[in-house]
Amino acid sequence: MRKIAIIHFSPIELYPPVMNFLNVMVTDAKDTRIDVYTTQTITSILSEFKSPLSNLNIVRIGKTGQQLGVLVRYWNYFIFYFGCFYRLIRYRPHTLLYYETLSSLPALLYKRFINRSVRLLVHYHEYTSLEEYRKNMLLTKIFHRMEEHLYSSFIWISHTNKTRLVNFMADHASVKFGSTYVLPNYPPKSWFSKANCWHTGATLRIIYVGSLGLDTTFIQEFCNWVKVQAGIVTFDIYAYNISEEVKFYISSLDSDYIKVYQAVNYVDLPDILSNYHVGIILYKGHIPNYVHNAPNKLFEYLACGLDVWFPQQLLGSYEYITQQTYPKVLMVDFEHLYEFDWVKAVERKELVEAIPEFYCENVLGLLVNRIKAIL
Repeated sequence: MRKIAIIHFSPIELYPPVMNFLNVMVTDAKDTRIDVYTTQTITSILSEFKSPLSNLNIVRIGKTGQQLGVLVRYWNYFIFYFGCFYRLIRYRPHTLLYYETLSSLPALLYKRFINRSVRLLVHYHEYTSLEEYRKNMLLTKIFHRMEEHLYSSFIWISHTNKTRLVNFMADHASVKFGSTYVLPNYPPKSWFSKANCWHTGATLRIIYVGSLGLDTTFIQEFCNWVKVQAGIVTFDIYAYNISEEVKFYISSLDSDYIKVYQAVNYVDLPDILSNYHVGIILYKGHIPNYVHNAPNKLFEYLACGLDVWFPQQLLGSYEYITQQTYPKVLMVDFEHLYEFDWVKAVERKELVEAIPEFYCENVLGLLVNRIKAIL
């Protein structure tokens, strides 16, 4: 049996694209054994990802979480990297995929010193500029230098959109890359549901799913606007990672129309999203990674029939703006929300319903087939 190893430092439950890939991979490559090395989150909010198929083995090494002290976090880095490297030596995979620079060390050491013929692949959830690498923690800087020395031997390097990939290649112009790809983050086809259209006189129900920081999102501007609407609009937040400043700010508003809920498992999101009219994206675009970004939630909202409102700062989302169809994708100036005609924004007059095409099964086949071709 052929063997694949996948390394993802952060708990995979926090990264839907990884769970979607594993679901597709284990189904399309049933004769292949897949070992996944990841960490265990210290929270019990989310259920652990499990596959019904026996060819997938998930190994959790160490723990992660901001609640851990600095020394404990570094100890868990050591446990994870040493544990992964030891298991790679014993497992002897033919193909090795890792996600993000932070996961790279065991893969790079295995390629360099143990099995030079292993096929090495990497996917980046995020784009990290060279300036950000310079400001990052020491481990990340060291690992990235090691990556640069081996990039030319990789059989797959991918980013989530074309602009991120172009910027990445420009940052490493001296590197002779092998094969580079664009691999978007889309939800499964099973998420599809018909649009839940708003009607005049009804309350407009808006939802936000994702992390929230006070300085990096338009959460203050949007909540202030919702409160002024005095019940015509409601706003619900489902956030796994929400800063204490945001919690305090929302509490200080004392509004019945703004509610914060505990994060839910990824598989449960469609049932929740289908109860809303609009899904919003609030990133301010404070770093290039966010400026050139079409976030996962844009496609997740669309799949469940919601309109999507995103800030004008997110240049990577512009190509998805709709004109003649719904669900709508609209660019909104969150710094001047009181000039925003939301009633006109959600109306469906003379528009045609369009079935979204952004599903993970439509794009993950490229990576799955690439792996199957080299097994």
